[in-house]
Amino acid sequence: ASNDIDMRVGTSRGSAHAPKISQNTKRVDAMDELLRQVAEEHAASRQEVLLLRQQLAAAKGHGVGMCASPTAEGTMSDTETDLAVKPSRMTSVGRNKDSLVWPMDLLVRDILQAETSGDAMEHKAPRTLPGSRERNSLRNSTGKASSEQRQSWVFHPDSKRIILFDLVGVLLAAYEVALVPVVLAWKLELSGVRLAVSWATFSFWLFDFILTFNKGTYVGGQLFFRRSVIAVQYFKQWFAIDLLLLLVDLTANVLDSTGTPGIRVFASACRTLKFVRVVRVVRIMQKLLFWSIGVVARLAIQATLIALCAAMACHIICCGWWAIGVRGPSESGHRWTDNYRDEFSVQGFAYEYTTCLHWVVGHLTLAGTDIAVRNYTERVVAIIVLVVALVAGSTLISLMSAGILDMRRSRQSKDSSRLRLREFLRQESVPVGLAAEVQRQVHERDEGVIHYHEDHVDALERLSRTTRIKLICAIRMPALLTHDLWRMWCNIDVGSLRALCLCAVDFRYVMSEDDLFLAGETFSEALYIADGQCVYQQTPSTSMVDDVVSSSVEGDTWVCEAALWSMWITVGSMTAVTRGKVFSIRAADVWRLVKDSPSVLRMTQTYAHNFHKRLTMALPPLEDYPTDMYTPRSIADLLSSKVEIELVTSSRKKMNRSSCMDAAQEQALIRELEEGKCCVQVDKFDRLVRTVLLAVLVLVRSDGRRLVELGRLEAGVVTPGCKLPGTKRRRGEAPALAIRRLLHEDLFDLAPRVCMADVRSETQQTTSSKYGCQTVYHKAVQEATFEAALDFCDAFKVTDLLDTGAEGVLRNAVKFQDVLLVKNGLGVQVFYGWLTRDEFNIVRLREEDFKASLKAALEKFSSAGVSLGETEGSFAGVVNMCLV
Repeated sequence: ASNDIDMRVGTSRGSAHAPKISQNTKRVDAMDELLRQVAEEHAASRQEVLLLRQQLAAAKGHGVGMCASPTAEGTMSDTETDLAVKPSRMTSVGRNKDSLVWPMDLLVRDILQAETSGDAMEHKAPRTLPGSRERNSLRNSTGKASSEQRQSWVFHPDSKRIILFDLVGVLLAAYEVALVPVVLAWKLELSGVRLAVSWATFSFWLFDFILTFNKGTYVGGQLFFRRSVIAVQYFKQWFAIDLLLLLVDLTANVLDSTGTPGIRVFASACRTLKFVRVVRVVRIMQKLLFWSIGVVARLAIQATLIALCAAMACHIICCGWWAIGVRGPSESGHRWTDNYRDEFSVQGFAYEYTTCLHWVVGHLTLAGTDIAVRNYTERVVAIIVLVVALVAGSTLISLMSAGILDMRRSRQSKDSSRLRLREFLRQESVPVGLAAEVQRQVHERDEGVIHYHEDHVDALERLSRTTRIKLICAIRMPALLTHDLWRMWCNIDVGSLRALCLCAVDFRYVMSEDDLFLAGETFSEALYIADGQCVYQQTPSTSMVDDVVSSSVEGDTWVCEAALWSMWITVGSMTAVTRGKVFSIRAADVWRLVKDSPSVLRMTQTYAHNFHKRLTMALPPLEDYPTDMYTPRSIADLLSSKVEIELVTSSRKKMNRSSCMDAAQEQALIRELEEGKCCVQVDKFDRLVRTVLLAVLVLVRSDGRRLVELGRLEAGVVTPGCKLPGTKRRRGEAPALAIRRLLHEDLFDLAPRVCMADVRSETQQTTSSKYGCQTVYHKAVQEATFEAALDFCDAFKVTDLLDTGAEGVLRNAVKFQDVLLVKNGLGVQVFYGWLTRDEFNIVRLREEDFKASLKAALEKFSSAGVSLGETEGSFAGVVNMCLV
């Protein structure tokens, strides 16, 4: 519930529509009843907080100050209401700490108040506001953007598996293109290992031929997954070529396996058609242009491709030069190999190949070799190679010169800009220190990597509306899915999440020393720091700290989420330390979208109200004052059980969850949700996670011993168990209130002597076989001290509770001092004792060994005539026990 100031503001706004409301008295009565219930609940919550503040004030030795009662606050004037929301008052919270007003006076967002009041009058879809049709069309268009559903076993053409498969195809194609010239030039027979490899490559290309009918295809820039469209496109483009190459491979392999030497020569000639596979290599390499790689990586790939192409060209010319020297036509009867016949006969294939390669490299680099041509054919080939080398070399040099000129132009532009900056600083007589800082920052940013926003990329304007929507969602949605609330949106209505990406989310790149926000600003955006490092700083003038406090903020962090659900004014400042990417979510656009999305309206309103309530309850000593970094540790208790039950009900319809939870486990989980014993949410892997929220009290005496629950006495039966006092947090209940409820209900007589200290969080994750899902236990561990001495009239000492081992020797003794018997809020009698940290750990690790001894001691204590009266929380006595 919002505070009384907010309720009055919401009521005054509703009065503007009095003529319309007066026509329907039932709606007016419903609204009045809702406002009355909300006011009662809010008054009770505020009264609890006021009691805590009074205890804090008494402990500090001063009064409550300006903290008025809820009734008095409800009668504030309109002028005081206006002053309560001014930034100037908020920026002075650090100076007037004794006022103890902030953050309880934080206002919930006006649009949330208005929608809540209107929603109470009639349970139907929200009214259509201007601009809602456009947002609905965006939501529908995003649905169309992904309407092309995949058929079974149809893969995305740019998926990682397909890319890896294509790269293997490139290697095999390069192997075949390199092998065929060698086989033809040296007349090698494919047998043994080479023939087995040839059959393996044929099997690969046959599988690739079949797989092509199961890979999505692009038609006019749009991706299709229907096999009919894929087949038509394949028949139009590469079907005939791929089928011909498969037949050539099959024929050549069969002839090499079973044919005569003459037939094998024909098979080798058929393999020349495999050079067509170079086109396939080019096709695959063209896909590299559409991969999301950087400029440096792209240049590296291009340089590698040029080197490989040059090497392949040298290899092919080398094989051709050998064939000409051995079997080429010669009008004079002489060939270049005649001069090396003796050497070739002794050295073998390796020497023959390297000799030819030496000749090719020498001519391509215009360096020449000692190999002399001996006939007309060889001279013509040599001339052709020299001309190719000349053209290729000049082209390469021109490309390198153009690149160098581009780099120089870019450098000159930056130098000219810096020169103008220096002249500007000089003519304005800027101090030397500041001028140096300005020039240093400009220099560092010019030398850094340039990041482009989508608005600066002109090529995106040529995309279709559908494709651009898909692109925007692909950029923004991963950032949203890091937050539990937006993951819930995705599971309930993915269309609303896409519309949120389009209407309310933006991003920007920050540089070092950029300010994300400053202290005292009225902020209406939530920020998500995707990567990079920032520094968050608080000062006494703008936040509830005594000294300047700085903390480092790493990537994957949400900041200023309170600005989405409350009228937030920043209490600190955040500055970027390194380059990073920051996403922002605008509060006004979020709520405009929520009003037009009935599927997520209730859930978001519930989350916002509970978040605002938790925010205003964050007060010492049970919690630290909220900051701009305030985010709930888990959203599980901030949602309604109805939403979570619907999530569990629909979860088994999804394939990735059906194998984890059966029908019985689902019903058991739903029953626990209805009883409010747990919560359910979705993790980043789209799995159901059962969450149990606990509040644990660590109460330590002056001698270092801590209060421990030893067992319970119900219907005359003692149930031993060693654990710290604790309770399950109710849905929407803040950890501070859960600890206070524990003290009030179970340890009422100890509560006035308890001094609260720090609160820490502990998380434990296990797999629950009962519910078939992961279970996470979130513990809010409250540290506290107990300074007073126990002094009860019924205290007595038991001396015969010393248990020994079989030999009568006391072993591993654990002393339970001042054992108390207390009746809790449920009427159950509970035994409490005081243990040191080491003793508690020993009992917890060997709980089964201590249970029998502990049960016997507690039974002897309970049978000694000790009983509790009807007064809740009274003590029966104080004893000392020592157990083995």
